[in-house]
Formats: sequence, C-alpha cells, structure tokens
Amino acid sequence: MKQKLLLLLIGCLFSLSAKSQVANTPPNIHQCGWEVFDLTVQNDIILGNQNPSLFSVSYFTNISNANANVNAIANPANFVGNASQIIFARVTNVQTDAFAVTSFNISWNLDGSLVVYAPEDVTVCGSYALPTPSTGNFYASPNGGGLPIAPGTVITSTQTLYLYAQNGGCTAQQAFTVTVIGLPDLSMPDVYACESFILPDLPPGASYFSGPMGTGNLMAPGQAITQSMTVYVYAEIGSCSAEEQFTVTIGEIQVNDLSPIHGCGPEGVGTFDLSGIAVSATSDPSAIVTIYVTMADAQAGVNDIATSEPFLSGTATLWVRVQSGNCFEIVPLSLIYDFCTGNALYGFVTVDIDNNGCTNADPDLSGIAIIHTFNGQETLYYTNSFGIYYIQNVLPGDNTVALDPSTLPAGVSGTASSQTITFTEEQNENVSFCVTTDGSTNDLSITVSPNSQVVPGFQTAYRIKVMNSSPVSMGATVVIDFDGAKFDFSNSTPMPTSASFNSLTYTFSSIPAYTGLQFYVYFDVATPPTANSGDVVVLSATVTNASDVNPENNTASGTQTVINSYDPNDITVHEGATITPTQAQGYLHYTIRFQNMGTAEAQNVRIENELSDLLDWSTFRPIFGSHGYYASRSGNQVTFSMPQIHLVPESVSEIDSQGFVTYEIKPIAGIEIGDIIANSANIFFDFNEAVPTNEVETTVAQLSAPETALESLELYPNPTSGSVKIHLATDTIFDVEIADVRGAIVFAKILLHNDEAIDVSGLHSGIYFVKINSGTASATKKLIVK
Repeated sequence: MKQKLLLLLIGCLFSLSAKSQVANTPPNIHQCGWEVFDLTVQNDIILGNQNPSLFSVSYFTNISNANANVNAIANPANFVGNASQIIFARVTNVQTDAFAVTSFNISWNLDGSLVVYAPEDVTVCGSYALPTPSTGNFYASPNGGGLPIAPGTVITSTQTLYLYAQNGGCTAQQAFTVTVIGLPDLSMPDVYACESFILPDLPPGASYFSGPMGTGNLMAPGQAITQSMTVYVYAEIGSCSAEEQFTVTIGEIQVNDLSPIHGCGPEGVGTFDLSGIAVSATSDPSAIVTIYVTMADAQAGVNDIATSEPFLSGTATLWVRVQSGNCFEIVPLSLIYDFCTGNALYGFVTVDIDNNGCTNADPDLSGIAIIHTFNGQETLYYTNSFGIYYIQNVLPGDNTVALDPSTLPAGVSGTASSQTITFTEEQNENVSFCVTTDGSTNDLSITVSPNSQVVPGFQTAYRIKVMNSSPVSMGATVVIDFDGAKFDFSNSTPMPTSASFNSLTYTFSSIPAYTGLQFYVYFDVATPPTANSGDVVVLSATVTNASDVNPENNTASGTQTVINSYDPNDITVHEGATITPTQAQGYLHYTIRFQNMGTAEAQNVRIENELSDLLDWSTFRPIFGSHGYYASRSGNQVTFSMPQIHLVPESVSEIDSQGFVTYEIKPIAGIEIGDIIANSANIFFDFNEAVPTNEVETTVAQLSAPETALESLELYPNPTSGSVKIHLATDTIFDVEIADVRGAIVFAKILLHNDEAIDVSGLHSGIYFVKINSGTASATKKLIVK
C-alpha cells in the first residue's frame, strides 16, 4: 500500500512539473541577402520569465523531432536556412524532462537590389529644399529614427540627413550633409526724416551701398543721409551674398490723403466732428496735427481750430497741417454740408465796436454763455472760437434763450433780455445777440496749453494763445520763461524776436479787436540724469502792453511732470541652473523679457547683452522676438534694437505692454565641470537710463551616483504597454536612453529622481534596451513593449 501511494505522489509531481514549463511564441525572422540565422536570439523571448538554469531551449526542423527530442539543430547560432521554413523550439525542464513546443518562421531572399540614392553633399546659401527621392524617406536620425521629413522641407541649418528605405526585412540607407551658410537679416523699414537720417549699425559682414549688389558708394554706419535716396544693404559671406534695400525720404512727412467728412445743420451751416482727423492724417504718433480755415494760417501755423468742440460750417475746405520737428506738410480736408431735419437754435454774440449796430464787419465773441430754458430746465451753451452757439434737437414748445452778461469781457455790456421761440417741428431759428463796448477798456490775456507729454530725449510742444479783449487793435509782447537745463528751444512759428538760455521774447504789432492769435513752441527735452521721471517742469508766459488795464490775466503757466517708460526686466536660461557635460556640447537658450511699467509709451527699446567668456560667441543666433528687431554682435557685445514699437504702458494693456527676445548660443568647446556661465542684460527704454536684469547662472555639473545605485536598477512592469517605472536605490540625477534592437535611440531624458515613470505607449511592440548613465558608470536593462 505504501508503495502505491509513493508512485501516486511521484505521478502527481511529474504532472505538475509537466505543466510548469512554457514555450512562448517568438516573432518570425526575415533576413535580406543572408541565409545564415542566429536562432538563439529567440531564447529570451521563448523562455520569458523562466529561469534559463532550469529550462533549456532546443531547435528542430520538424515537430516530430521536437517532440522526440532527437536530431536537434546542432549549431543554432549559425543555422543555414531555406528560403522559407518553420523552426520548432522545444523548452525542456532539465530536472523532469517535461517539455513544451512552439514554432516560428524564418525566411530570407537574395534580393540585394534595394538601393537608395541620396543627394550629394551640398553647400547652400541660406536654405536648402529637400528633393523628392526615387526610393525611401528622409530622416534626421539613422536607420529611420524619428519622423520622416517630407520632400520640399526647407533646411536652414547645417546638418546630416539620412535617406532610408525598408522593404520587408531589407533596408538601405545613405547619408548626406547639407551645409547652410547663414545669411544675416538685412531687412530695414523705409525711413522718413526731416533733415537727415543716421545709418544704424549692421550685422557683421554687411555694408551700405548707394547701388545694388555692392556697387556705387560705400557708406558706413553712423553716416548721415541728407537727401532722399535708395540705400542697399549688401552682405557677402564666403560664396554667398544677400541684399535688401530701403528708401530714405528726407524732408517729407508721412501724410495720408483725407476723405471728405459730412456734417448737418440748419440753413447751410453743418456741425462737423474734427476730433478724429489727427489719427486719419498720419500714422506717425509723434507728429502734431492742427487744422486751419485758410492755407495762409496753415502755412504760418497760427489760428488753428480747436478740435475738441464741434466745428460749424457750410460746404468748405479746411487745411490740415502735419508737423514733425521742423518739417510739415499741409493737405486739404473737404467739408460736405448735409441738411438736418428737426429743430435747432443757433446764433452769434457780436460786439458793436463802431456804434452803428452789429454787422458782419463786427467781431464775434467766443466763450459767451447762452442760457436755454425749456419747461423750467436751464442749460448753458457757449459760443465757440468763431463766436457761434448751436443748440440741436430743440423740443417742440416754448424755448427761451438769453445772454449771460457775466460772461462778457470787461468793458462789454449787454442785456439779459430773453427771446422765446415756439417750435413745432423742423424749425431752425437764428437768435443772435448784439452787445456794446465802452470803447476804452483794453485787456490782453494769455494762456499756455501743453500739447504733448514731457519725455526725456524727445520733443515736447506748448500752445500759446494771446487774446485781445479790447475794442481796438493792440500790439503785444510775449515772454516765455522755461527751465533751460531740461528744455532746449527747437523752433516755433513765428520765431522769437530774441532768445536766451531760458527765455524767449515775441513781438506782435497788431492783434485785431476781440480776436486772438495762437502759436506753438517746441523744445527738445534733455535725457537722464538731467531730466528724470518725476521731475516737475514749469513753462510760464507773460503778455504785456502799456495800455492793458487788467494785469491779472497777463501771466499763465504750464506745469508738467516728466514721465518715461522705466520698467523692471529679467533674463532666464531655458536649460536651467545645471547642465551636464553632454548638454554643454549643445545650445543654451536665453530669453530676455521686458514690460513697460512706466507712464508713457516706450517708442524704442534696446537690449544690450555682454556674453560670458565661457560662451562661444560665434554660435550666437537670435531666434525670435515679440516685436520686430535688429540684432547685432560685436565681439561679446550683443544688441537688440526695436525701433518705433510704441510699447504701451501696463496701465493701458497688461498684454500689449510686454515683450521679449530669445536667442541661442553654445558654451565654449573647452568648458569644464564646475564652470559657471553667468549672463545678464541691460534694457533701455527710449532715452532712459539702463534697467539691469537679474543675473542668471548655469553650472556645468557631472552627473554622479554610486555604482551600487545603478546595480539596483529596476524596470516595472516589464513587459509593458503603457508606461514603465524606473527605480534606483539613490535619489540623484541620471541620464536615461532607450534604444531599439538596431541600436537607434528612440527616447532620452534626464531623470531628476530615483523613481520616475516614463511613457512608452508611443513605441512599437518589441524589445528595447534601457540604459542608465551616471557619468562614471552605467547599467542596461532589457524592456519588452507589448
């Protein structure tokens, strides 16, 4: 009985052992032009996670021999196969002889004709477009690594490309090198200047010429162009050349033709809105735009129309003057009158200076209040600079208008008698007022109106208005006092009769009764540190005449605060604070950011960047920027210039107030572990003092880890179809690479921690090798992707 039980137990153990071995099915093998196969490459796949010391793998040419374990292939590492045949693999438990059998196909062919014809090595200027190959696809990595590059793709940097083709198990490859000689960006915008234009700096290798392709006169950066011409920018690097051209227009201002504007009103007098003319007349934001009734006034720059209030006129032509510095252009503006339906009240306040009743020869007063009453509600309307008031959309019913005598000039009197008009519909009533003068009260007054902001390094303007509120014509002497340290007088129309360091004197022989004149004075504002943001500047003006009876209104001033576009900035390095020696062989990428936190537009932005001696200056290359820029380098001095970008302040637009430039550059070839690359920049907004950025540092550090940490390398799950976790004993920095069975790198990154997951879902099913490198040691593990 004991003997039977023992035999039964042995049988059960044998049965369990017979079921424990597994023969996994490996992939088929196909070879191109070679009939000798290494079958043993399938061993690991067939065994899977079975211990090779407990299980053996043998190969057979038929199933019968495999089951009987006879006539095994003697040298499976060098097996000469047929064009196509089935190989049977037997997995045997070396302890129990239990086994399992699987199979796979091997095949080969003699077709060695798979050939690709890559282009010859080529040297080009600027760029190279890939041709269409007869066979295969272009790749940036050998053996079809990465994504294919389509024919027609423009190559802009020197690199080696691979033409690779695959047909079944056959492959063919040829490499070729495209050498691109980089050409500098020579483009420049057309320039408008009044008197002269200074040629800016150019990239290395570029020059200015008066003729195309390096012909004509050679002109150097810094040279002044004083007449209109086409300037050619020509560069020659090796066998390559490039050229751009731009036009310099001297003595002309950018002025647009103006479309007619329409206005409507009663009895041939229309109301016209002139407030948008400045924007329509020119795209130059620094230009001063004024409007005049006559060409003579426009040419003289006197008696311009106030655009802040409606302008009343019939069909007529006005004259628009666009001035920049000492230059100006005048263009016509057509006013087209359209009749308006509805009710309106309008009229003039006229001074009877000759005591014969108010006529067209008498002057009209501006700034006089007219009281309009309707249903007990009073509203005041004021006569404009032409002496007319206008009340539109008058409601039907009794409307009363009356002159407010308190607003009349000294020596002028009028009654507050009212006039009532009963409106029904579509009525336009002229209700004018005639006032008288005592004939003896002479009064001159002056006002100062700042016409632009005070920004260091730029021009500012003031409008001076002299009013003669007298019954007779009067002469006037105007004295303008200003801060001569911060302001340098530029010009005015008319020019002063005398001038000193901080004072201007103007003499006017005759200003008609109850009329005025106005003119502009232009100053160049000093640059820091003479004129700084926050400084208060005062300009005062005084008008005198011996017969003036009211000196209280003979002085006026304009007080302004100097503003600028000062702004904090920063610089960052994309690669971080630490790079490996391997990374030090490639590019570092720097971004310099700026934001206008000032109080005015920054018209021009300039960035100056001194490169470290640990950077290879010759590899500097600007990549892109938020605004159009010119980049230049002289030795280790890099400059980005962004002219006329009109960067708005942050208070106007958070987004539009920001900008940046990005460039790349390589460390020097001899850089060593422990070297620290420092970088910083200075930002200039217009003529303000430099704004320094922070200093960013990049240290070259050797990745290191104990070899025992690498020996503890674990990959799980393995096999995997989604992600694999890499685990090491030490928490430090490692390089990781994943290669396929051909040796092509399909994945690479730096691990910052000792337990990180990597997404491999994008890899094809197969066997891969994961290599971990610490700089002093490395370890490799096999990874199976399902």
